[in-house]
Amino acid sequence: MNLLRKLFGRVKANNLWLGIFLATALFGFFDATYLAISHFTGSSLSCALFKGCDIVTSSAYSTFFGVPVALAGSLYYLAVFLGTIAAIDMRNALLLRGITYATAVGFVGSLYFLYLQLFVIHALCQYCILSLVACTVLFASSFVVRKYSSL
Repeated sequence: MNLLRKLFGRVKANNLWLGIFLATALFGFFDATYLAISHFTGSSLSCALFKGCDIVTSSAYSTFFGVPVALAGSLYYLAVFLGTIAAIDMRNALLLRGITYATAVGFVGSLYFLYLQLFVIHALCQYCILSLVACTVLFASSFVVRKYSSL
């Protein structure tokens, strides 16, 4: 906890977006990890909003070359979070810039999975939608982080 306070303490007032960026990556990590754990344990998801979580997460599109998409998402968010922390700690603007560019990949991937849910699977997963929101916030905030961060 002290490490997070120390790192968030380095986020100056003019870099509030960097804090939002970190918090969103952490949220996305927990969301995707929940989906990955449920995949590996075979447990049913509680899906209160859309009632299609199990349909989506058990579809043919839920894995890619045998790897659960949720696990890939979890690793993506973890890489964004840890990479951002490393960039802040080392005051490495180039690393931070690379991470913000990588958010475009997550955003495009999330849009593709939304397309699959809407038009191919015909079911929505609330956790997948939350991941899309997280990817969208990361991608949108990346422009502000690139422009105004002062590492």
